[in-house]
Amino acid sequence: MSAAGEGTGGETGSRGGLLLESLLHFWRINLAIVAAVAVCTAVLVGALLVGDSMRGSLRALTLERLGDIDHVVVAESFLRQDLAEELEEQDGFGERFADVVPALLLQGSVSVPQSGRRAAQVGIQGIDDDFASLFPGYEDRFDLERVDGQLFGSALVNATLARELAAEVGDELLIALQRPSDVPRESLMGSTDPADVVQTMRVVVRGVLEDRGPGRFGLLPHQTLPSNVFVPLRDLQRSLDQRARVNALLVSGAPEAAGELAERLAQAAQLEDYGLEVAVDEEVARVTAREVVLRPPLEEYLLAVAEEEGWRRLPVSTYLANQVRIVDPAADRSLPRPLLPYSTIAALPGDLPSLPDVFGGLRLLDGSPAPALDEEQVLLNAWAAEDLGAVPGDRLEIEYWEVGDSEELRARTVRLELAGIVALDSLGAAAELTPEFPGVSDADDMSERDRTFPVDLSLIEQRDEDYWDLYRGAPKIFVAEALGRRLWGNRFGELSALWLAPAGGAGDNGREASARQVEARLGERLPAELPLARAGVSVRGVKSSGLEAARGATDFAGLFIGFSLFLIVASALLVALFFRLGTERRGREIGALLAYGTPLPTVRRRLLVEALVLSLIGVAIGLGLALAYAALMMWGLGTVWVGAIGARFLELHVAPLSLFGGALGALALVSVVLWRTVRQLAGLAPVSLLRGEVTSDAEVLREARWSRRVFWLSALAALGLLALSFAVPEGSAGPVFVGLGAALLVCGLAALAVRLRRGERQLITDGGPGGLVRMALANVGLVPGRSLLSVALVASATFVIVAVGAYGHRFGHEDERDSGAGGFDLRATADVPVYEDLTSADGRFDLGFSQEQSELLAGAEIYGLRVVPGDDVSCLNLYQPTSPRLLGISPELRQRGGFSFQQLVDLPGAEEDPWSLLEGRLEDGAIPAFGDFNSVMWILKSGLGQDVVIENERGEPLRLRLVGLLRRSIFQSELLVAEEILAEEFPSRGGARDFLLDVAPGQAEKVAATLEQGLERFGFDSRSTTQVLESFQAVENTYLSTFQVLGGLGLLLGTLGLAVVLLRGVLERSAELATLQAVGFARRKLGWTVLAENAVLLLLGVLLGATAALVAVAPHLLGGQALVPWASLALTLVAVVAVGTLASAAAVRHVVRLPLLGALRGD
Repeated sequence: MSAAGEGTGGETGSRGGLLLESLLHFWRINLAIVAAVAVCTAVLVGALLVGDSMRGSLRALTLERLGDIDHVVVAESFLRQDLAEELEEQDGFGERFADVVPALLLQGSVSVPQSGRRAAQVGIQGIDDDFASLFPGYEDRFDLERVDGQLFGSALVNATLARELAAEVGDELLIALQRPSDVPRESLMGSTDPADVVQTMRVVVRGVLEDRGPGRFGLLPHQTLPSNVFVPLRDLQRSLDQRARVNALLVSGAPEAAGELAERLAQAAQLEDYGLEVAVDEEVARVTAREVVLRPPLEEYLLAVAEEEGWRRLPVSTYLANQVRIVDPAADRSLPRPLLPYSTIAALPGDLPSLPDVFGGLRLLDGSPAPALDEEQVLLNAWAAEDLGAVPGDRLEIEYWEVGDSEELRARTVRLELAGIVALDSLGAAAELTPEFPGVSDADDMSERDRTFPVDLSLIEQRDEDYWDLYRGAPKIFVAEALGRRLWGNRFGELSALWLAPAGGAGDNGREASARQVEARLGERLPAELPLARAGVSVRGVKSSGLEAARGATDFAGLFIGFSLFLIVASALLVALFFRLGTERRGREIGALLAYGTPLPTVRRRLLVEALVLSLIGVAIGLGLALAYAALMMWGLGTVWVGAIGARFLELHVAPLSLFGGALGALALVSVVLWRTVRQLAGLAPVSLLRGEVTSDAEVLREARWSRRVFWLSALAALGLLALSFAVPEGSAGPVFVGLGAALLVCGLAALAVRLRRGERQLITDGGPGGLVRMALANVGLVPGRSLLSVALVASATFVIVAVGAYGHRFGHEDERDSGAGGFDLRATADVPVYEDLTSADGRFDLGFSQEQSELLAGAEIYGLRVVPGDDVSCLNLYQPTSPRLLGISPELRQRGGFSFQQLVDLPGAEEDPWSLLEGRLEDGAIPAFGDFNSVMWILKSGLGQDVVIENERGEPLRLRLVGLLRRSIFQSELLVAEEILAEEFPSRGGARDFLLDVAPGQAEKVAATLEQGLERFGFDSRSTTQVLESFQAVENTYLSTFQVLGGLGLLLGTLGLAVVLLRGVLERSAELATLQAVGFARRKLGWTVLAENAVLLLLGVLLGATAALVAVAPHLLGGQALVPWASLALTLVAVVAVGTLASAAAVRHVVRLPLLGALRGD
């Protein structure tokens, strides 16, 4: 090849011709370079496309499950159904929004009575005819009208639910769900009777919806298929006794208009939407709550408004006294009755003489105003005083029920001095002071009232019935407001009513202000000033938040780049090897160019231009291959690796930015590799290049010195880590051994480098296999750099593949308290909360268990947990969670302890009793919380000591501070907080919906079957804790399997590099090999020698990597819970050896066919 023209400036065409001629002349090696660049590009860009496809598929799922729904108004209780129509009728509403569809969105269980099949965690969707408009194209699928002769209402089920139930059109289904209660069930007057808690509804299947569009409907982001049943809204309202009420409004409109929707909602809201009711006469507006007690935010606001408006006010707090008796009479006398049973007690402002006359007031028997009360005094009305024979000055003992933190009833007493007896008129006989309780206020007799607490009917006499007939629930006992708040105030509220009256004087119209005006003024101010969120109503931009969550909790682009790292590295190294092979074969040409006076920069530029052209061609081909690679990965994630994502929903999505960015990245990586190769080769002296030398003696000596230093440093590091492993606490040696294994790997490679660069030569006289091996070892030392690079590539790949693959985890020690199951055998969930105590015989009897079943359950340790629904924060959810699911840990469970912790905050007592960290609030008001280490680190992207901010039931921000991180626990889907704090912040989330069970050996299946049968109507579903842990571990094991496959491919590709090294060595030694043939060596023996050289490099790499990897995972292997895929690991390594051996056959073939005379002449 001529050097002429290199220095001339005007022969661009000649340069192009020379470039083309050069590329075509060395087409074989150039084709190999292009192929390696294409593989590198395909893997890198393909990994980016996997990330695009994951995000795109999650976005598509979000759009599919929501249809045209952009916002949702969700109420903890209920809203008026008419609110939807009122919103649509507002001026300008149609400019930003389209439809507002009312709905009842609930959860329950569904069963088929004929077959007994049952499905839990089913979405019960009460919809009207407008719902179909939110899913264009599906309008004709929502036929829920009854046909002639159909006894029960109609229902549509999605395909997932139909498969689980084996249900077909025409089958009857039984829906079981929670019956709403206006009275908090965990309050004294709330009913926890299973018959009142569970509501059933029988329907007939009219159609099956495919698992697309509305069939996939759901508000929470998750990639798994939901189970849905759709029923007519009016039927569900009638069944739940919630006519014209809904708990959700589904809104379509501008995605960014959530704030505007909240403002419009406030304009349309009425007092009823806040859960308030106002009873009005001419002078007094009596404000009460549908939930019987006023929520604290509402109470606070109403009192503030009354103060600002100057209204007269009477706060009322009414409760029930179990018994009232005289314990210290003012004088000796006979008493007509020992006690007064089941009497209403009212707490009123202590300054009774100052009560406005408009409320009627309390007057003593002589007509004078009742005296002011402090917290040590009490008043009785005349009826109660006559019953007891009480006189002022007597000491009374009042017994009442206190509802504990776990809803247990505890009898409490308070002793007060009787300050006076009030007349049976005005407030002294006002039944309006007592809230209306269904089943109580409307009972004909006291003995017929619904009982939500223990009642001794023998204490009720005819005189008590007479009072009930005359005065109903009018209080007999009066105490100071402050005392009432202290005695029976709870998390639901303290006031049962607030009576308001205008200040008096003329109103705006010149007439006397009336109570109606008070009601109207409240209706104006409340929606404008108090956000509905304070009353448990929130506006959520579900589509925008869902699309934001579709970014994913896991960066699959980065994940697959990591999985494919060795493919990328191996292909890049192959590029370097192939290019160096090509340029070294042209060493004499390059030396001649330099000797003839061609400037070194010109030579480098020429080589780099050739390299760039080859790289661009490879990148272009690689982009096409990237699409195939990404499609193959999508297929793998939907089939053999489906355990990593839990569902088959992926589709290929191609983002131009990923194509362009990935191509640039691959080109940059390859360019750096090629530039270093050109720089090293073109930097040699022309004389050396003309002699065919590709390395300098100075470089060899320098690398030998560095190898010795690395050897001693890594050896010292290995010894230090080995000593440290004996000092770290038990169970914490894993990271130390990983470092030890890595240090041994480096030490082994450094030792090999020292051995290869020693440069010693020895006479080999043995003609057998031993001599063959020694000759192979001697020959690989002729080019130590190449040989070391080859061994390092195979060893490092083997190290990572074996170490990662060996980290599979098996379960089987869940009975130990420090395991991930905490010693529990079963974990269960319920769609309807269970209020009865499963640990007590009475509770099991109330739930309907037989004596035999109760005795079986008595032998189990059962803990019920409160649940606040939210996003799954485990690896099972591909979406990025924003509002985690919460579990309330009871004091009993905290005292029991168990589980093991990965990390704990540094606080006193943390190590000795970590569960005590959940008690109380922290100094800055943050709520202590536990999470699983993996979920917190990788899904929530948080860590120990950091805060997770959510909203409580009143729309207020809550800071959950992570004070402990559990190790591989069954709580990977949620965060844990103290039960009492959870109840305080989420008062409506009562009962237990999550359960942990520790049962006697061999009884787990029987206990599970008993509970699922007895609590079928609650949607009770149990799983063994081993299954729970394995479901989480399946994701990790799938990732390990994916890495093993892709890493194995990279390792196989790396073995081709060994063949390249071997082939290049053979070409460089062609004259030597020809000489050996000339002196009598058989071609076959020379071929075996070449094959042995490759086998030595391959086996050294595999042995070094595998040995170091086994050391790295030694604690895991010896821990008894390792699940190592020995077969697949062995198969991978055997495949590597086999492919490497087959690849070296090309070099052997070259040796066998080596032309003797030509090689000798070339030398």
